[in-house]
Amino acid sequence: MKFKSLLITSLLFSSVAFSYDDDTQIWLSLAAQSQLKVDSGFNGYLEMQVRRSNEEQKIYEYLIRPAVFYKTDQLGSFFVGTLKRFDYATKENENRHWFQWSDSFKFDSNKLTLRLRQEHRDIKNIPEISWRTRLQVRLQNDEFSIFENFKPFLATELFYNLNEAHKNLPLGLRQSRTALGLSHKMTDQLQLEVSYIGVIINNVDREDNFNHVLNTALTLSF
Repeated sequence: MKFKSLLITSLLFSSVAFSYDDDTQIWLSLAAQSQLKVDSGFNGYLEMQVRRSNEEQKIYEYLIRPAVFYKTDQLGSFFVGTLKRFDYATKENENRHWFQWSDSFKFDSNKLTLRLRQEHRDIKNIPEISWRTRLQVRLQNDEFSIFENFKPFLATELFYNLNEAHKNLPLGLRQSRTALGLSHKMTDQLQLEVSYIGVIINNVDREDNFNHVLNTALTLSF
């Protein structure tokens, strides 16, 4: 699939999604972040996620993502982290190191959040390291609410391989995710997000995938 057509399909939830191999999935993410005692700008972060597939009728993937990040007032937040991934379907254990920058920008009542992540992926049975860049753009209006306390948001994320580590991991745009959801601040420390994510995976040797994901994320800050 060409870059342009994949991007347009991702952003507009293409009406021809039926031409893909598709699956309905449920993702549950639990994240916690806390201030470290070393310095007021340093923080710890831990995220755990499980993913269930209707097609496989079971939980097929686990991810654990710890990190340390430094938050600044002017330049955003800088993360250094690792990840352990286990995929039951492919038996591909993956160890991943990642570096990330994120920041939010206010335009009246609108908040634009950018996240740029670089991943160093060491995948079982693939001898070469895969380098992948991810860019997420998220938009939310802080003054607009549904049911008083739920704020809608729209986000899109692109996944781009910087090298050809394997014939099934070629150079180029490999995946996109477009999310439409609601964010709810339950307490000063706890935030809930529920969203639908349309995931397009650009495969090499089989039909592309269009996955419909119900994602629930809980984030605790203390």
